[in-house]
Amino acid sequence: MRFRHNRSGCSVFGAGLFGVVRNFHAQVVNTIRLVVERESLQEAVLTGAEQLHKTEHALHTTELRFGHVLESSLDGFWDWDIINDEVHFSPRYKEQLGFNDHEFPNEFSSWETRLHPDDRDEILAKVHAYLKKTWGYWDEEFRLRHKDGSYKWILARAVPTLDPDGKPIKLTGVHIDITDRVQAERKIKYLAYHDWLTKLPNRMLLHDRLGHAFAQAKRTRSRVFILFIDLDRFKHINDSLGHPVGDAVLRKVAKRLVEEVREVDTVARLSGDEFAVLIENVSESENVILIAENLLASLRKPFFEEGHKFYLSASIGISVYPDDGNEPAILLKNADAAMYRAKSTGRNRFQFYSEELTKAAFRHIKLESGLRQALLQNQFQVYYQPKICLKSGRILGAEALLRWLHPEEGFISPQDFIPVAEESGLIMEIGEWVLKQACAEAAAWMRQGLVFDQIAVNVSGIQIQHIEFVRLVRKTLESTGLPAGCLELEVTENFLMKEAETSAGFLGDLRQLGISIAIDDFGTGYSSLSYLACFPVNKLKIDRSFVRKVCVDEQNAEIARAIVNLGHTLNMKVVAEGIEQEPQLEFLIREGCDEGQGYLIANPLSHDEFVAFLKHYASGFSDFRQSGTSVPHKSLVCD
Repeated sequence: MRFRHNRSGCSVFGAGLFGVVRNFHAQVVNTIRLVVERESLQEAVLTGAEQLHKTEHALHTTELRFGHVLESSLDGFWDWDIINDEVHFSPRYKEQLGFNDHEFPNEFSSWETRLHPDDRDEILAKVHAYLKKTWGYWDEEFRLRHKDGSYKWILARAVPTLDPDGKPIKLTGVHIDITDRVQAERKIKYLAYHDWLTKLPNRMLLHDRLGHAFAQAKRTRSRVFILFIDLDRFKHINDSLGHPVGDAVLRKVAKRLVEEVREVDTVARLSGDEFAVLIENVSESENVILIAENLLASLRKPFFEEGHKFYLSASIGISVYPDDGNEPAILLKNADAAMYRAKSTGRNRFQFYSEELTKAAFRHIKLESGLRQALLQNQFQVYYQPKICLKSGRILGAEALLRWLHPEEGFISPQDFIPVAEESGLIMEIGEWVLKQACAEAAAWMRQGLVFDQIAVNVSGIQIQHIEFVRLVRKTLESTGLPAGCLELEVTENFLMKEAETSAGFLGDLRQLGISIAIDDFGTGYSSLSYLACFPVNKLKIDRSFVRKVCVDEQNAEIARAIVNLGHTLNMKVVAEGIEQEPQLEFLIREGCDEGQGYLIANPLSHDEFVAFLKHYASGFSDFRQSGTSVPHKSLVCD
């Protein structure tokens, strides 16, 4: 029993010892595992620290390399923090614009204010549009002002940095100076579209501009003119003096052509000695005629080159869009054909492709040439149309009217030759002659004891705007002895309204001389009542177009009635012209019109006829009007 007991005790002890050993083993294993983990963590920490050090070193190296790249790059770098509105410009960026680093603030306005005025609005709009809808990278070309005031062409490219919502918070980009590239491209384009010798547009550019001109003319329902110019016998210069001299002459020809046209017109060299002029925004062919005449006259002036003096002439063909073609090639071909027609008829002249326009052109030339001869040969005469007081019938004076008695064609209407005189500039000489003649004859009548109030003389807008016109009027009055109060100048309404403020100044200067001013053709143009009230004007003249219909058209009657009332409200006399029938006269008298003239009263009279008229009707027309006689002086002036 004792043996069993001992054995049982050993078992219990053994079991306890085994448990102790097992626990100890577990502790040893855990300890070893912790040691291993500690060593692993220490190794990991050491490895991480080493890796971090390497990363920091690599980052530093990259930053140094990036800095070196920025410093050595020819391009500027910029960085824009959109959220804080902060901008950084690299030193190279500032250097490209001629600034030192400290001279160019890192502000958005430094860039914005240096944009070229023609680019600013467009580029800023594109920036804002890109920020609203960011896609891809930003890429634009524009001009920035350099420190020296010049402009550099810049290519700006940038990539965005986006927030989690996809909204841009930063733009980072480069700034590349592409001025040389742009200038090279422009030079290539210039050479492609310009003549190498004269620097004028070539045929290709002319075709391009013709296309644009056609489109514009189609919208505005206007016309486009092409003048095809070929130098007469130019080959003789090349053959006799050599091509270098010929080239020099062609350059001078080009210069003369450019000087004779407007800046908006295009002068092109087509080939050899052939040139063309494109004229837009011209409504009447007469204006083109003047240009053609001026071109021919300019080329007729002598040329001097390398000690040689020689003369040239040219033949010009003219075609018109859309009359003579609606494509550039067709219009040029027809102008070329017209040019050959001009050559075949004697050279040194121009010819329209259209026969009708050619006739009108030669009529214009003939009138201008005739006007010059008329001045030299005293072919002009002054006629006088009497003006009467409609209330009393008393003769007030007359309107001086220019008449041209051509030795071959007889009397030529002023409606035909006055526009030509104005376009050619001859109106100044002709107007001066009329003024002096009318004043001299009126002064002579006064010395004869004839009674009248005033002589009215029509004045062109071109005359009255001339700086010497006021002085001319003063000298004319002084030299002829006509009192200033006996002279009345008539100026058309359209002229006054075109340059209202300037016109008021001119009229004021004339009124200071003591003469009277009348607005002719009143009611046919557009009048500003505010200006009309300020004009130093004595009279309004109702245009004949209204007087003619006062008895048959109520609207015209109301216009005439309104003009009478307006004139009286402004303390002006009102004159009716073109009175041809008794009912018209009675209407005007009834409405209170002050003065009148027209065929019912008298036709325009020559000097001697008007003197006889003044003597015969010194007592006025009242007796005849009361007796019902329609034309009291018919035997005198209407035969």
